[in-house]
Amino acid sequence: MEVLDDLARAYLSRAEHSPDPHTAESDRQRAADALLLIAQRHPPADAVPLLEQALDAAPDHEASLAL
Repeated sequence: MEVLDDLARAYLSRAEHSPDPHTAESDRQRAADALLLIAQRHPPADAVPLLEQALDAAPDHEASLAL
């Protein structure tokens, strides 16, 4: 889990500093994917903040919206 969390943070940081909007969007989607995987391994009450973070990163992240 810790590795996925680190990966999500790295993607978010890279997206924040990327001059290329397409790269930034891709990194935000990847971060949302990682956060979703973490959320799926937690009880629902603990998963909510992770899903919120995923949707903050990528508001149109379909899998996070579905949960």
